[in-house]
Amino acid sequence: MSMELDDALAQLTMNNIIAICKDKEFSRSQKRKRSDLLDAVHHSADLHPLVLEAAHEKSINRIEAVSKQSAQPLSTHEKTLPSSSLHLSMLDHALKQLTVQEILTAAGTSKFSRLERQNRSGLIDAIRRSAELQAVMISSAENKIKQTREEEEKVLKRSCLQHKPESADESVFLEEVNSSVVCVVCAGEFCESETTDIPLHNIRNKEVLKPYQSHPRQNLVDGMLLYDQAVENKDDSQYGRLCRSCLDEVNANKTPVLALANNLWVGDVPDELAMLTLPECILVALSYPAAYIVKLYPKK
Repeated sequence: MSMELDDALAQLTMNNIIAICKDKEFSRSQKRKRSDLLDAVHHSADLHPLVLEAAHEKSINRIEAVSKQSAQPLSTHEKTLPSSSLHLSMLDHALKQLTVQEILTAAGTSKFSRLERQNRSGLIDAIRRSAELQAVMISSAENKIKQTREEEEKVLKRSCLQHKPESADESVFLEEVNSSVVCVVCAGEFCESETTDIPLHNIRNKEVLKPYQSHPRQNLVDGMLLYDQAVENKDDSQYGRLCRSCLDEVNANKTPVLALANNLWVGDVPDELAMLTLPECILVALSYPAAYIVKLYPKK
């Protein structure tokens, strides 16, 4: 009975033992030190059946978990084995999972003599004589199986991501994001498909793009106040892209709401202001806007 009780206690943590023996009042020192806790259990005969039963259930759960991982179903005979037999069966399975180097690393070479370290059988004999080493080997085998499973899942996920077909819509969208252009009327940034490239001299109703207030630093094109950096010279003519909203408003003989000519021109932004973040711009602004619209794009 004493050996079976020792085997059972070796499989349980201190929290397991305290939870199992909830009707037993342990002292503070017994709850803090394992040796004191085990002595208290040894001296309480009414706790022995509870400990043996709990260790038996824990052993069954461990062996079932190992059996699932190794694709070997647990037989009815194994489920009815006594706790000590279950422990030995679980230990044998754990030792088969570990190499000699892994056994030495898990337990530490100081746990074995020079003679025992010479071959695998010597290591296994030493482990069978030590309850502490048995618990270490079972735990190490479980961790190895868990790590192997996690690595296999990572490899599978990586393989799925690498072979994931890119949809045509997503490819076109990312291509458009990378080729964004600027509207010459409102200086807004848009996807190329959202704008129309036209010669500036062909713009209808040019008078709606004349500035309300002239300034010496303004560079007008046919009397229109446009965003200079968006103007392109091609075939001895000046071209620019207009977003759909601005183009529709100009064709309707209306000044676009966001057009630079609609009293929104501020000139070249100094480097000291261009390097500011959005919160910093808000702090130094003379007036506060009702809202900011920030357009976000996914990374390719």
